[in-house]
Amino acid sequence: MFVVGIIGLFFSQSEDNSFAKEKALPLDDLDKFSKEEQKEIKENQKEINEYLSKMDKLTVKKKVLEKKIAKNKANSDVIKKDQEELNEIEQQLKQMDDSMEETIGLRKVEESDVIKAAYSSPADVSFNADFYENIFTSSGRDFVLHYDWEWTNSDWQLDEGGTGNIGGVDGLVVGLSKPILKSGDAFDLFWDNDGYLSTSTTAVSETRTSNGYSWKWQDKIANRGGHEDLNMGYGTTKLFFQFETVPSKFEVYGNFGHTWGTTKVESFTASWPPSITFSSSSNKWTDSESFIFYP
Repeated sequence: MFVVGIIGLFFSQSEDNSFAKEKALPLDDLDKFSKEEQKEIKENQKEINEYLSKMDKLTVKKKVLEKKIAKNKANSDVIKKDQEELNEIEQQLKQMDDSMEETIGLRKVEESDVIKAAYSSPADVSFNADFYENIFTSSGRDFVLHYDWEWTNSDWQLDEGGTGNIGGVDGLVVGLSKPILKSGDAFDLFWDNDGYLSTSTTAVSETRTSNGYSWKWQDKIANRGGHEDLNMGYGTTKLFFQFETVPSKFEVYGNFGHTWGTTKVESFTASWPPSITFSSSSNKWTDSESFIFYP
């Protein structure tokens, strides 16, 4: 018997995003198991999600501190304090990464290639993907894909003047070249300048197929601490799944769509390869990157 990931969504609590409503999604794969097995599956994925989410928050804080240190390198007092905090975070991340297999049963699949396919202008978004096998499940063939991105500059300030929404909704679609069984997912956004979790923004899971997932959310600029900040400077996703047939090689493709003005992300193609459809041919861009893994 295989153990498949829980069919569920992990959302940040929405404070001001009225368009976002959780959709009813099928629970067929989870319903194949007994209540006891379902409980075990849910508890296992909850533990993994909490562990990786803690690492996400530390990683974003690390990146914020690195930017701050680079910006204030002339101020030795500021740098000293921030460098001490950065060193502590790096040590925490190393300890969590080293103990991941023992603590939550995730074994990282190290061998991977990157295929760069960036089309964006004027903004620049970078991507990263990590792929894990969950060795704590009974079959030992459950997997977790951790896909994340970050803005590497502040060109988002050019899209809209002042604070408020930046155009219509943005979106991300993550596709896999080999079919998977239905699974759970987690999605988080973080503020660009201070790295805090963007709890006022809800990402809606739009499409689920055997080859991919997609999400939409409303990006916005807000005044935080006397500075304009973007609610999606960093984003992280986690997919829980099994392959229909475990391949010797597969590709992960992420496609990120950003809009401004009156343009919005309208829909996704979550089959292979994934794509994004916009409401207009102007005031938008996409940025993409692919990764190759060998299970």
